[in-house]
Amino acid sequence: EKSATPTNVRPGDAVFYTLRIYHAATSTVPAYNAVISDTLSSALSYISGSWDANRSSPTLAGTGIYTVELPNLQAYFPVIDTSIVSETALILRYQAVVNINVAPTTIITNVADVQWTSLFTDTYGQGEVRDGSGGVNDYYAADGAQVSLDEFTVDKSGPLTVTAGSLITYV
Repeated sequence: EKSATPTNVRPGDAVFYTLRIYHAATSTVPAYNAVISDTLSSALSYISGSWDANRSSPTLAGTGIYTVELPNLQAYFPVIDTSIVSETALILRYQAVVNINVAPTTIITNVADVQWTSLFTDTYGQGEVRDGSGGVNDYYAADGAQVSLDEFTVDKSGPLTVTAGSLITYV
């Protein structure tokens, strides 16, 4: 699951993204070699140092390898055990700022994905490598979050005529 807060923003505002990673209720085997990827939209600027995992599952979070090679954020976990369910989800977070040049009414869509295998290694020597295309021992899921830029106007009013050197107050 991926979410963004707030969902209505203006240029220069910070957006807080949250990814919740967990097994489906029907899952019966661990997820091996799990790679979680998130590619930032060009409308966003990553806030340095904000890509992190929560510590509600410190054992799992501690096994992660977190990388930032903009615009890509990745986290790799050798094993995500079946005990990681909705109630005990691994939570990954990061922050980004909406770029100043993004036009009002723009919708920024940001998608994260996860790829994993049901086997830790290529047990049968078949050269099966996870590439996210589906099939046996090759799993992929994705979810996105959207934020939209508010449309706003600036209205200014003041006196129609003034004398040179006069103080003018705008409202």
